[in-house]
Amino acid sequence: MREAIRKWFIIGVGLLLVAFVAVPNAADAAKAKKKKAVPLQTERGNVGKVRIAFSESSTAIVPLVAMEKGFLKAEGIDYEAKPVKSGRMALSSVYGGSLDIGTAAGARIIQWTSKGWNMKAIAINNTGFLAPLLVKKEDSSTRKMADLKGKKIAIQKGSGTHVVWLRYLDALGLNEKMFKMAYMRTSRIGAAMGTGTVDAALPWYPFAHSILNRGLAREVISEKEIGKVAKSPYPFLLYARASFIEKYPKTIQGVVNAWVKSKQWIEANREEAAKIYHKFSTRRGKKLKMEDAAFFVNILGFKKNVWNDSMVADLDASAKIMKKLGRLKKIPDFRSNIDNRFVNKAGSM
Repeated sequence: MREAIRKWFIIGVGLLLVAFVAVPNAADAAKAKKKKAVPLQTERGNVGKVRIAFSESSTAIVPLVAMEKGFLKAEGIDYEAKPVKSGRMALSSVYGGSLDIGTAAGARIIQWTSKGWNMKAIAINNTGFLAPLLVKKEDSSTRKMADLKGKKIAIQKGSGTHVVWLRYLDALGLNEKMFKMAYMRTSRIGAAMGTGTVDAALPWYPFAHSILNRGLAREVISEKEIGKVAKSPYPFLLYARASFIEKYPKTIQGVVNAWVKSKQWIEANREEAAKIYHKFSTRRGKKLKMEDAAFFVNILGFKKNVWNDSMVADLDASAKIMKKLGRLKKIPDFRSNIDNRFVNKAGSM
């Protein structure tokens, strides 16, 4: 009897030891799971289709033409278009790796550099400051910025428009403290002007166009004048992750070549380019008039391709204002995230 009990005891202990070895503990399981996690920005083994992100604004005209007129296909680029609601959404998607190449306002370089994101600006998408100064429709006396001293002005705080407007004020010998500020999202400015709760505003297009079309305001200073006085060419950029550029330089070169050809075509065919943009907007469910599509295309510049000294000086000036506004702790070395190799090879106008 004792011998039988002893035999079953030994067998039981053996089974427990086998189970202990076969089943990993929680810490080992967690380590195994961690090793399988896909790190941020891991590139695909084969690029396949290049996923191109762009916002629904008029700056989309360059990628739209690159696709519609076959410039990307001519460069051997198999692509997937990914229109998104905003440049911010495109940027986060490209950084995260779910998309590959995107377009955005130039000041994004400063922001992503300050965050340590390894992204590169590889070409200019277009140029042009996009926010005019509007005053309420009852105001028939305001002619210049100084006429609005002590008046309530609406603007989206911390935006590229806000930064350039502050530079504009400085060039005129004025400052923001001379006005009563009403900080709000640009999408809300139309309602504020309609109810008369603000005296003036600087909404960017297409919001500015909507406000003017509805008769809620009149334009006092054009977007071109503000950009000129502030010395801001206001570049929009084409960008990609540094890791994607390093792994697929031929793909990047093909995309940049297509971008340059598209911009040359737009400069020579603005009317047809407007039709392409109007068609795109209609497909996206927007009720955009043809004449408005033409207006949006015509206020943009497409002649610049390379990140030149004036573009960098523009970002320098904006970075100083952003630091003053508390948006930056220090001015980052954004120049290290500008890569002109591909656009120089593509050729500039």
